[in-house]
Amino acid sequence: MIIELHALQYFPVNNLNRDDTGAPKTTTLGGGTRARWSTQSQKRLMREAMQKIAPEHCGTRTRWLPEKIAGLLAEQYGHPHDEALDVASFLLRAIGLETQRASYGRGPDARPVTRTKVLVFSRVDTADQYAAFLHGNWDQARTASMALPEDAPKGRARRGGTAAATPADGGTGESAEPEEKAKNAARKAFEAAFGAEEITRQRQVLASKDLIDIALFGRMLSEVPDTNVDAAVSVAHAITTHVITLDFDYYTAVDDAKPEDADGVGMIGVQPYTSGVYYRYLSLDLDVLTERLKPNTDLVRLAAESLCTSFVHLRPRAKATNSAPFTRPGLLVAVAANAPHSLAASFVRPVHDDQGGLLNGSARALRRHWNTYVRSFSSPDGAPPFHSARYSVLNPDIEDIEDFSLDRATQEPLADRTITGVLESALA
Repeated sequence: MIIELHALQYFPVNNLNRDDTGAPKTTTLGGGTRARWSTQSQKRLMREAMQKIAPEHCGTRTRWLPEKIAGLLAEQYGHPHDEALDVASFLLRAIGLETQRASYGRGPDARPVTRTKVLVFSRVDTADQYAAFLHGNWDQARTASMALPEDAPKGRARRGGTAAATPADGGTGESAEPEEKAKNAARKAFEAAFGAEEITRQRQVLASKDLIDIALFGRMLSEVPDTNVDAAVSVAHAITTHVITLDFDYYTAVDDAKPEDADGVGMIGVQPYTSGVYYRYLSLDLDVLTERLKPNTDLVRLAAESLCTSFVHLRPRAKATNSAPFTRPGLLVAVAANAPHSLAASFVRPVHDDQGGLLNGSARALRRHWNTYVRSFSSPDGAPPFHSARYSVLNPDIEDIEDFSLDRATQEPLADRTITGVLESALA
């Protein structure tokens, strides 16, 4: 069973998602330029929203695991920080994670740190569990770490390791071959001290799959492949339903304390922005989600409801204090289907303002696509293309879609009722 959410949402003057030049991200569709809100940006905001809805069932994603473990060993258990960092890096290398030394900060505030090469998505208490294990086996772990070959990189530049200091942005001075040798050396030393079964147990700390954000958005950790989780949700890049042009805000900032006879302003800048109606789309595979979280059906429901709620109430943060782009969807469609089907093709032909406004024209285009295209398809087994579908008109500018070939939710709050009706059907 697939749960789909489609939304049309108007954002006024905004810069929802910037490219490397600081301009709003764009794409080309239907021969014209459209504004684009990337899937990565949306998923990040949804994860943060879900962490507020169900914090005890969500994980955290970080490269700072070695430093966090070392900090706990030093502050909570009283071990020397430098030794704690070596031992923490030793454990992480033993289970397959590459660690790197980097210079963090600038100028006199710069300091050496040790981080994992990649982001590690795991339980919030992962560092606590590793710190507790290392503290309980401190002498063995410290001895095994110190017994590594002289050329095996440690958690810090103490014993002439081969790893060069790396930039804080994640660049590396290490080649793959020395790093693999370092991980193999750490693994063999750990096995000699604790046994191979203990490595498996410590990897299981990373491999937790009963967190709703990991079950939904997946986890890719190539260094420890048995921790990988395929995502249950797919989120599309949001695009404007119409062609856009970039505008530029020429602005100045006044120096409040300048001398009275001083001319000019404190600074001058130019900020690109745009505006428009965005089509947003999300697809959730309930079968995959249920497989990830079984047999806890309550957790499956919590994950699905949290995801849908965060999608509807998503609040972009980029340039938010300068543009306040805080709007809600004008049209919301929720579908329980046999297979996913994006309605982005509704807007290959750009919507124009002379169609009763961009929002109303976009709603008509989406309705036309649904009525004449989606409903004409059946699943491979001959079943109807969807089990249930509802829509909510949440903006009074949208008119004349009463012939939408699906059920209209009429109770308040409309968005919540639209989603709830489809979820109840799908989860029944």
